[in-house]
Amino acid sequence: MARQLDRRRGHDVFAALTPLLDHYAHRYGLSKSDAGVLVATYAAGALVSAFPAGFAATHWGPKAAVLAGIGLMAVSSLAFAFAGDAWTLGLSRFVQGIGRVLVVWRPLLARRGGTEGTAR
Repeated sequence: MARQLDRRRGHDVFAALTPLLDHYAHRYGLSKSDAGVLVATYAAGALVSAFPAGFAATHWGPKAAVLAGIGLMAVSSLAFAFAGDAWTLGLSRFVQGIGRVLVVWRPLLARRGGTEGTAR
């Protein structure tokens, strides 16, 4: 049960856009494919930043990486809320993906040192 809740937590920001898609599509004149790209930019930001975020978390320390991720999430969420065009929406979603990866690295680093990765 706890693992299922743990897995669902990662998708909360990713899925938060779903109920708002019709509003943004109408407001900014987005086609269905444009709306799909808008949703995908979050995952693209997470994908592009996964390795750099891991390096940042090990180099700066997990606490600093999480604080940077929270800061990125806060700034990009405000940018998304007050966006004036579709490009700003997409860019802010991309940065949200980056911030989310920085926040997620903390629990992953906390698990290291167990039985995983002990073979030499």
